[in-house]
Amino acid sequence: MRNKPETNTFEAYLENDRQHLRPVESVAVTKSRSFANNAALAPSNRAVPKPPHIVLAVDDDDLARLDTVMMLEDLGHTVFEANSGEKALEVLRREPAIDLVVTDMAMPHMSGLDLCSIAQNLYPSLRFVLATGQGEASDCDEPALLRLPKPFLQFDLARTVELAMEMAPWSPKVIWL
Repeated sequence: MRNKPETNTFEAYLENDRQHLRPVESVAVTKSRSFANNAALAPSNRAVPKPPHIVLAVDDDDLARLDTVMMLEDLGHTVFEANSGEKALEVLRREPAIDLVVTDMAMPHMSGLDLCSIAQNLYPSLRFVLATGQGEASDCDEPALLRLPKPFLQFDLARTVELAMEMAPWSPKVIWL
């Protein structure tokens, strides 16, 4: 037997002055319930939120780094930041709980790929995401790296972070997304 949709009427009012309200329009809203809607709202079918991670964001471009930090924080992650590969290694020494490094590829003195290679040797359980607007880092024997093309959206960053955290810490190739 099919349920009959509920209909509710709502009236919107516009304030003339502080004491008088006048009706603007009346709107009928129909609520229909279906098995599909109820199934989607059931607690067992809701997506389980992913645990937050501790992330190091590395980029020599202040604006790009700030954007990445803000997106990661908005996703619920704890974020440290560094403006160079050398500073990133200092942060990694100081903060051993870091799970993931999201680094720009093209940086002066130490590339993101070099940073990942050095950090992987020092901290074997780290995961990495290589963010780049260029086509560097092709087929090479480096730590488990996911390449995230710039510019990226928060959705792309979130998906890449989760993929990186699901990967084994070491892989013989760069994975192109």
